Amino acid sequence: MSTEQTEQHDQNDHQSPGDLVVVGASAGGEELQATDEELETTNEELQARTQELQELDRTLANERWRLAELVDLAPFYILVLRGRGLLVEAFNPKYARLFAGRDVAGHPLEDVFQEEPMAPLVNLARDAYRQNKSHTTGPIPMLLPDAGGRQWEMYFVYTVVPTHDSSGRVDGLVVYANDVTEQIAREAEERREQLKLMIEHADQVALGLYDAETTELLQASRRYLEVLERVHGYPRDSIIGRKWEELSFIQPREEAVKLFNSVIHSAGPKHLSEVHLGLPVSVVPWDEQEMVWDISLVPVTSPATERLKAARFVVVSAIEMTEQVRARAELERLDHTKGVFLSLASHELRAPLVPLMGYADMLADLVARQETENAPGWDKRIGEYVGRFRKQLNQLNAMIDDLLDVARLETGRFTVQKQQVDLERIVQQVVEEAVASNHDHTINYEVGEADKPLLVLGDEVRLQQVVSNLLQNALVHAPDSKQIDVRLRRQPGATGKDEAVIDVQDSG
Repeated sequence: MSTEQTEQHDQNDHQSPGDLVVVGASAGGEELQATDEELETTNEELQARTQELQELDRTLANERWRLAELVDLAPFYILVLRGRGLLVEAFNPKYARLFAGRDVAGHPLEDVFQEEPMAPLVNLARDAYRQNKSHTTGPIPMLLPDAGGRQWEMYFVYTVVPTHDSSGRVDGLVVYANDVTEQIAREAEERREQLKLMIEHADQVALGLYDAETTELLQASRRYLEVLERVHGYPRDSIIGRKWEELSFIQPREEAVKLFNSVIHSAGPKHLSEVHLGLPVSVVPWDEQEMVWDISLVPVTSPATERLKAARFVVVSAIEMTEQVRARAELERLDHTKGVFLSLASHELRAPLVPLMGYADMLADLVARQETENAPGWDKRIGEYVGRFRKQLNQLNAMIDDLLDVARLETGRFTVQKQQVDLERIVQQVVEEAVASNHDHTINYEVGEADKPLLVLGDEVRLQQVVSNLLQNALVHAPDSKQIDVRLRRQPGATGKDEAVIDVQDSG
């Protein structure tokens, strides 16, 4: 070890402990000073940030105040909802009116609006929150009380807009409600005026326009008023304004009210076929005491009720079917008569065929026997059989003519050829044919004022059929009568002109 190193070592050995402490304290002070400087800098930064936050808070408060003022002064209704539960957070004074004094703060939207018409708004709000998309409803009705407590129906269109937090996630909704009551009223009045104009010009159709809510008759066509006056006896100028249950054609009244309500609630038309109405005897003749109508009730929606599928008006149309029903009944009667006639005709047509076949066989047998036996008196018997044969043929021919006439009537081809004909000649011809074919009866024919020709305007063939039918009826339906009297005469008519009269009388 060198001398310098030894001296240095000795010096170190003789240092006191206090010298070591002083050296350590000096180093720690430097570190504390640095830390203080850092803390001072941080404190200044915090003070600056605090001032910024305070300024931002004042700005936000000012903006909230301005927003609140804007909301309060807004011409529409504003409601703020927060969270997934859509809890009511705030609303402006105009919107408070929709709650009718209820405490709704903190309540879910679905609890605030429990009325059925508000269901579309609740569902739309849920969709807007879930889809992060704005939605707008159609007109929704609400009943709101006025200062006197009277309920008024108002209509609102709602727009639902999502709100977001600082991270951009949906955290609530703002609901804007726009009062469209006046607009709806104008549109409803315009539609009503259109319906009234249509009904006023429907002179030949019975149309009535009823208010769906009050069931009062608002407008009616002339024909509808006329029918109501005849059916119910109301003075025509007192009918407008009466309720459906007073004016309905449908009885009993309970059924009429039930039908009207079903049309309103289902928003679907109803049709009733062949409604029979009895009219007072003092109003119409006895044979017109019943009227038959087809009645339809058609709901008419307004712009406000169309979305809700509810009726605003009900149009009642009534079409008279009296003549059609009577014509159908007459056709059914004629069809039944035709069936009976054809049934009888088929029986009657067969009836002459049996004796005709018998007479033919007898004539053939007589002719054969006369050729071989030449028996006396057979000519008379043959003449008798021929007369009977001719009688049956005439009956058969008359029946066939009747059937042909029925067919012509049904097809519209039945015609009458009118011309001036000698009625005396026609009657005489029919009587001669009847005498030749009927040996069991004595037929007397008499003509009054035979010196004057009895000319009439008519169809010769049809007149001959009429006279023949009269005479055949007497021969067939009075078999015990041995004498038939036929008389043709002239007599003064009600119009001042002479009339021809044919009398056929039997003694049975």
